[in-house]
Amino acid sequence: MSIQKVSKEKLLKNKTFDLILVNASVGISPDLSNYFQGNNLAGYNNEEINTIIKDLEVITDELIIKEKYNRLLEIYNSEVPYIGLYFAGETALYNSNVVADVDANWYNVFYNFENWYIKK
Repeated sequence: MSIQKVSKEKLLKNKTFDLILVNASVGISPDLSNYFQGNNLAGYNNEEINTIIKDLEVITDELIIKEKYNRLLEIYNSEVPYIGLYFAGETALYNSNVVADVDANWYNVFYNFENWYIKK
């Protein structure tokens, strides 16, 4: 058996890996094409997602936009092309003595925080 040292750039370029852990910066309105179209790291391709992303570039009707994103979420949950571990800057850990209706959402992990309290 021969062990060969290969650069990480070559592994990424050729997609010759079984698992990859990466840091991704995701904005409030991320460019989904980086994850689902073209030369993404996972080599993931789904024609329906490609069509939806292209449609979203020109759609202005909020109801249709919501429907399209809901469909993207359905496909993502069905196929799970990526597994997100956590958001480093938006992670909240709390003790069992904290009584809270933890109603975190995608834009604020501390949503409803003012109603949390410590059990005595």
